[in-house]
Amino acid sequence: MKKIALFPVQKNNAPLARYQNRIPDTEVIPILAPAHKSMAGQDLSALDGGSHTGITLRGDFEKAVEDCELLYLDDSRFLTREESYAEFIRTAERHPIRIIYARTLSERLHLQDEESCSQKWQASGLGDAGKLTAVDIPVISVLTMGNETDQSHVEIGMRRFFQDQGYRVSQIGTQEYSRLFGFSAVPHFLFANLDGKRKRLMFNQFVRRMIKEEKPDLLIMGVPEAVMKYNNRIPAGMGDVPCIMMDAVQSDIGVLCTCCQPYTEEYFKELSLFGRYRLNCELHYFNISNSVVINDEDYQDRLEHLPLDSGFVVSHMYDGVDADCGFEIFNSYSDMSSDKAYRRMEEELAGNPEAMRGGI
Repeated sequence: MKKIALFPVQKNNAPLARYQNRIPDTEVIPILAPAHKSMAGQDLSALDGGSHTGITLRGDFEKAVEDCELLYLDDSRFLTREESYAEFIRTAERHPIRIIYARTLSERLHLQDEESCSQKWQASGLGDAGKLTAVDIPVISVLTMGNETDQSHVEIGMRRFFQDQGYRVSQIGTQEYSRLFGFSAVPHFLFANLDGKRKRLMFNQFVRRMIKEEKPDLLIMGVPEAVMKYNNRIPAGMGDVPCIMMDAVQSDIGVLCTCCQPYTEEYFKELSLFGRYRLNCELHYFNISNSVVINDEDYQDRLEHLPLDSGFVVSHMYDGVDADCGFEIFNSYSDMSSDKAYRRMEEELAGNPEAMRGGI
C-alpha cells in the first residue's frame, strides 16, 4: 500500500485524508503543524467537524514520513517562517520522498518563475481560437465565499455521488492534491501575469481539450478564491479568478460554499442575483461549512474561524430561512443533507435537455 504524508494537515486539506478510500491502495498520514501538536492522537474529525473516521492525527513529522512515498506540502499561517519549510523539505529529501507543493505554497516559496510560466502557457496554443466556444455537457461549478468553507470537501463528495450513480465525471479541483483523486487541478495560467481576456480564452480551450480527451457525462468545476472581497482590508482576490472562469465556461448549476452564520432568505436571494449578474449563473445551492467567522480585534487584516461540529451546523442552517424557500441549503459532512442536494442537482440536469444533450 502506498503511503502519502499530508503536512500540515488543516481544515482545507483534511478531505485528502478523509476520502483516502477513493484513491486505490493508498493510506494518507495526516501530520499536524508544530503549533497543533497537542491534538496528536485525536481523530481527524476533531479537525474538520465531520463524523468519526478512525484516522489518527500525528504530531511527529520525521517518524510519520519514514515509510511514505509522497509528501503533500501545504501552505499554513502557523508556519510563519519560510525557513521552517526548508527544514521539513530537507527531512523529506533525506528519505527520499517525492514532494507535491500546494499552489499557494509554491508561490510563497518562489518555486516557480512566473514570467517563464506565463511564456510557457502562451506558447501552448491555448486561446489561439480568438473566441469562446460552448461546452456542450452539463457543468456544475463549486464556488466559495473564502477560506474554511469546506469547498474541496464538496468537490470530492460531489464526485463520489455522481460517480456512484454511474456518470463519467471530468473535474477541475481547487487544490493541487485533487490530482491524486483523478481531477485536473486549476491551471496555473489563471494566476499568471496575463490579461483577463487571454485567460478567458485559454481556460475555455483548456476545458474543451479536457472534455474532448475524457468524454465525460458531466464537468464539475472547482473555482478557487472568493467570489467577492470580504472588505477593503481583506480583498481576497477581488473575485477576479471566479469571474474569469465563469465567463469562459457557462455553468448550468452554481454551488456557493459559505461559513455558518445566521442567514435570511433575503440574503440568499441577493447572493443568487449576484451569481446571475456577476458570474453568469444563478446560485440556488449553498453549502454551510463547519466553521464560523469570528471577529478578533488583534487580527483585523485577516479572518479568524472557529471550527464547528457538523451536527450543530445541520441543526441550525435553516434558522431564519423556510425549508421550502427554493434554495437547497446543505452541509457536505452530513451524508443525508449533501446527498439530498446532489440528487436535486441530478434531477435538475436530467430535466434540462439542453444541459444533458452530451457531446462537444
